[in-house]
Amino acid sequence: MRRSLTSLLLLGAMLAPARAAAQADSVRIDFECPSCAGKARVGTAFLEDVGLQIGVNLINQFIIKDSSQDVTPETWGRNLREGWEFDDNNFNTNQFAHPYHGNINFNTARSNGLDYWSSIPFAALGSLIWEYFGEIHRPSLNDYISTTVGGVALGELTFQLSSLVLDNQATGKGRFWREMAALAINPARGVNRGQQTPRAAMARREEVTDAGDGPAGGSPTAGCRCAAGGRRR
Repeated sequence: MRRSLTSLLLLGAMLAPARAAAQADSVRIDFECPSCAGKARVGTAFLEDVGLQIGVNLINQFIIKDSSQDVTPETWGRNLREGWEFDDNNFNTNQFAHPYHGNINFNTARSNGLDYWSSIPFAALGSLIWEYFGEIHRPSLNDYISTTVGGVALGELTFQLSSLVLDNQATGKGRFWREMAALAINPARGVNRGQQTPRAAMARREEVTDAGDGPAGGSPTAGCRCAAGGRRR
């Protein structure tokens, strides 16, 4: 039974990026505004999701000195062989820390242009990686559920709250503090915006350059429609 459950979860995790990739091929995502074309960055989301688990483990191992995360290939093999259990960690760990972790897993995808449904598998994938490879203990089924389900709920909440704060037309100090507030509300989105905004600005400049100033090229300000387009991403 445990092996069957483990196999199903691993299969679902492996198929998750495939579903997201299908979205990336069919949907054009407006990262900054309606006139700025782009695609969902599935590969980036996947690497961020996996990298997050590695980063959290390394911080806990070498900075916080949490011995429960001194993982080795031997602990990974044992976890894969022995399968799931239910743990009895305290309420704050199981009902806050795990959903918060799952929220960041979810938003590695959401903030890279994937929609709500396509971001859910990334919450599950990050949780699965953590349970099997992030700790020396056997994977906990209740932690997996809490991280995934709680992470999706909290993740979409923080995504929508950060959207209320962000304003792509703001400048100066107002823009800075909005971005800082969004980073505090939704760390994954804040970090990705910090990385993506310079690229989006370059894309807009290239769009203006490509527009040209002749009759065939259209208006030289065509690429600036994004200033008047959607408010936030």
